[in-house]
Amino acid sequence: MHTDPVFEYSYRPVVLGDVDELAAVQTISDSRDGRTWATTPRQFEELLLKPHVDLPRDTIAATDASGMIVAFGFATYSHGDGIDPFVQLTGSTHPAHRGRGLGSHMVAHLGTVGRDHLESNGVLQSGGIRTFVFEGDTNRGMLLAQQGFAVVRIWNEMSFTLPVVTEPRTVAGVDIVGWDDVDVEDLYRVEQEAFRGQYAVEPMEFEEWTEYHTYPGFRPDLSFVALDEEGVVLGLSWNYVDAADFDVSGRKEGWIGQLAVSPAAQGRGIGSCLCEHSFTAFRHAGLVYAMLTVDTDSSASALSLYEGLGFERIHASAVYEKRFEPGTGLPR
Repeated sequence: MHTDPVFEYSYRPVVLGDVDELAAVQTISDSRDGRTWATTPRQFEELLLKPHVDLPRDTIAATDASGMIVAFGFATYSHGDGIDPFVQLTGSTHPAHRGRGLGSHMVAHLGTVGRDHLESNGVLQSGGIRTFVFEGDTNRGMLLAQQGFAVVRIWNEMSFTLPVVTEPRTVAGVDIVGWDDVDVEDLYRVEQEAFRGQYAVEPMEFEEWTEYHTYPGFRPDLSFVALDEEGVVLGLSWNYVDAADFDVSGRKEGWIGQLAVSPAAQGRGIGSCLCEHSFTAFRHAGLVYAMLTVDTDSSASALSLYEGLGFERIHASAVYEKRFEPGTGLPR
């Protein structure tokens, strides 16, 4: 444990028993920065229990004189299927403790952990360190820029006010069925094909993918699959509802968490068809808004599709990255 002599903060690794305090810090920080979603203790627990996360190595918590956590951070490595290896930085500082150097200390420490991850995996020159900054968190963006990070992508959070229930469009030769009507291995295959090589998409083994797609808010009754006439999976819409967000946003929202269409089937209107089936199901479930996020740089066709369906941007997050010069290992 390390103690800051000026503000009497102590630093230690995160432990599993911290999840309630982590969620409390995240919640008040999100409220201060204008985020409209909630992060629960269970979500922190799921992250900390991932097999590739080493708590003493990959995490840090700052505690005040009473021992309460006032800031935290994680640095987790993804091999990126050998294409885009990266270390993801996440964390938060309680608003009452900002401006005291905690964020700078966290980023510097986790940046060192991230660099060590890349170097030990032999990908220092091909990989990078990455983090997301919500548009309301301007101080964090300035802090990252001071430590060698630069903005490389913008992600939009988009919203669509659901209409009165209407009949969703159809596509010739395509049937839309429920999530549970299809073999999950076929769903896994199509989703991996659709997102392969896209920016910041981490490839998953089947077991990890299955675990991810049983997220507590996942709604198989509101999720859909597109099949051709032979029963081959062409696309899917994996949707969820996080009731914990309702109190934060004041809105009853259904999320299109993953919209994936097989590359060979794209351009036929299958994505729009899946979205409209999702809208109808959301409305029947008493929801008022459909939500999603989209990478505005690498998914121009996706952005056009969503805007064509009536989605509008309500928030944005910037992706900051730090890369290293070949041969030197110094920040670019």
